[in-house]
Amino acid sequence: MLLLLVTACSNHDSLLQMSAPERQTALKKLPPIEQAHAIYTLDVDEYRFVEVNGWFDDEEILYLTDENGRSNLYRHHLFSGEQTLFYSTEEPILDVVPSTNNKYFALKISPIYSEANLLILDQNGDVLMEWIDDGVGFELFWNPYEESDFLIGAIDQEYSSTVHHLNVESDSRQEYDLLPSYLQWLSADRIAYLYWEDYSFGIDAPVYVQHLDDDVEVADVLEQEVLTFFGLAEGKYITLREKSSDPDYTEYKINDIDRSGHEFSWDVPVLQTYSQDWWVPYFDHQEDQFVYFHPQSPGDVYDYDDYFMLRSVNVDSGEQTELEEFERQKPVQLSPGGDWILVGDRMEMLIHAKRGSRIPLM
Repeated sequence: MLLLLVTACSNHDSLLQMSAPERQTALKKLPPIEQAHAIYTLDVDEYRFVEVNGWFDDEEILYLTDENGRSNLYRHHLFSGEQTLFYSTEEPILDVVPSTNNKYFALKISPIYSEANLLILDQNGDVLMEWIDDGVGFELFWNPYEESDFLIGAIDQEYSSTVHHLNVESDSRQEYDLLPSYLQWLSADRIAYLYWEDYSFGIDAPVYVQHLDDDVEVADVLEQEVLTFFGLAEGKYITLREKSSDPDYTEYKINDIDRSGHEFSWDVPVLQTYSQDWWVPYFDHQEDQFVYFHPQSPGDVYDYDDYFMLRSVNVDSGEQTELEEFERQKPVQLSPGGDWILVGDRMEMLIHAKRGSRIPLM
């Protein structure tokens, strides 16, 4: 035990003297138990702690506390233990959505004393932009190709959708009335969306793609009969389709919009929902990685009693790595560099994205 403690202290000291890229390289070479001892866990009052909100950068996480009626968002450095207040407000913070390279942070707010539902912060915690939602809900989509660019898909009181195109640096704002509220970026100026015909009762639909400033009437069909899809990076996107030959499985396929890159697919067991909603596991992606929870067999989403395997898929080569078994699937979030994964209902578990070793943060 004494030897382990001395080794852990030595690792902390030597790691802190390295640059961030050197530190990540060194950590990959450590055995799992030494990796765990190199991490500073959260030292926070359990009764004030709300959740870990995600990554501030490759080595710091953001976590939320509720202290005397204030929502406090803190930065926590995993390898020094240093904690600093990032942002504080009297309004409840519902979610934190970082831009692709974590240059900006979108805070979804439940307004009580103000009107804004969305705040855009820089890395210093300063508010750069506010947005007010007067409808029933909205979703934000950062542009992975132009970091200061993002879309908001909003649903109004009549359940019609409006898309807002905003830019943090120029403070420009533009509205589109004919686009659906769920969109994905496929390039710096091309978006894609599922389009169901009016009164359609099917569970799949075609994917349309268009340049953002083009009229909807000139949109092109990109894919047919898709359950859902997600934009990745560098023109890649993933589609989910029901397998006609075996309805107990969903085909997951990595596609290239220009059809110039490597495309491949694999099958994932279906958990039935007995509704129009197709089951999609928790997932996240970063650069060349896609991580998700893979069930071991088809079943019922409510009665499934087998385990889930957290898998990592390289979207360039198709190589898959099994990381860790879980009794149930949970939210996941990859670090910006793709070396670590936050896992859990409150993101309270840290997992190495290559080795899969678990490190509790609480």
